Amino acid sequence: MNNLQKKLTDWKGEQLITSIDEPTNSLICIGIHSSILGPATGGTRMQTYLTPEAAISDCLALSKSMTHKFALANFPRGGGKAVISVPASLTPTEKRGLLERYGQLLSRLKGLFYTGPDMGITPEDLNTMGHYAPDYVFCRTNASGQANNSGDATALGVLSAIKATVKYLEGVDDLKDKTIVVQGAGSVGSALIKLLLHEKSKVIFTDIHEPNERLISDGAVFVSPTKIYHQEGIIFCPCAQGGILDETNIQQLRCKAVVGAANNQLSHPEAIQQPQTN
Repeated sequence: MNNLQKKLTDWKGEQLITSIDEPTNSLICIGIHSSILGPATGGTRMQTYLTPEAAISDCLALSKSMTHKFALANFPRGGGKAVISVPASLTPTEKRGLLERYGQLLSRLKGLFYTGPDMGITPEDLNTMGHYAPDYVFCRTNASGQANNSGDATALGVLSAIKATVKYLEGVDDLKDKTIVVQGAGSVGSALIKLLLHEKSKVIFTDIHEPNERLISDGAVFVSPTKIYHQEGIIFCPCAQGGILDETNIQQLRCKAVVGAANNQLSHPEAIQQPQTN
C-alpha cells in the first residue's frame, strides 16, 4: 500500500471526486467526508501544489476537519472541502474559465457539495462559480445579494476563542496589554489584528508578503516569518496555511496557548505529544 492509499484508508470519508481541467491542466479534488449531519459543506482552496498527491492529501485533511467543526457546533452540515491545484503561471483569464467549468461541475453534483471561500478564492470568483451553481455557492459579493468576504466574521470568531482561552488561563478575558502573536495577515489575519488592536492588545505579526503598512501604523509590530515562532506572548495565532506546527517549532513557541484560524495546524497529530520545554 502506497502513502496515498494509506491516507485514503485512514481518511474514512464517503467519497473523493477528482477531475482534470484540461484547458489549464489543473487538478480539482472534492472530498466528501461526511453527510451524516447534513450535506457536505466547506470552502474551495486554489493554490499551486508541488504534486497531485499533496493536493489530494490537503483535501482529505481539510474535509475531515470540517466534519469535526460542524459536529462540535451541532450545525446541520457535513464535512467537505475542495482543492484546486493550479499551475503557477495561471492567468486571470484562465482562472475565470477554470472557475466557470468548476461551477458547472458543482451544478452537476446537485447539492452533494456546498462551497464558499478559502485561500485563493475571492467573492468575485464565487460569483463566477455561482453563475452556474447558484444554489450551492455562498459568500458571493454584496451586489449579488450575499455576504461577501467571510474574513471579518471568521476573525470575530477567532477573537472570541482567544478571549475564552485567556479567561481560562488567567481568569479574565480582558486583552488589554496582552501580547498576541499572529502568523499570516491575509483576509482573516489582518481583520483579526485590527480587532486585537481595538482591544488594546499588543500584536506581533508576520506574513510571507510585504508587511501591511496600515497595520504597522496602527501599532502592530512586524517580524520576519522565520522569527514568528520565537515571539513571547500569551497566544500564538496561526492564520495562514495549516500543517505548520511540528516537533521543532512547537519547542520554539513562547506562548501559553495556540488559537488560530488556520485549518489543521499540526503537521501531524503526534507532533503535540512532544514535551514542551519552554
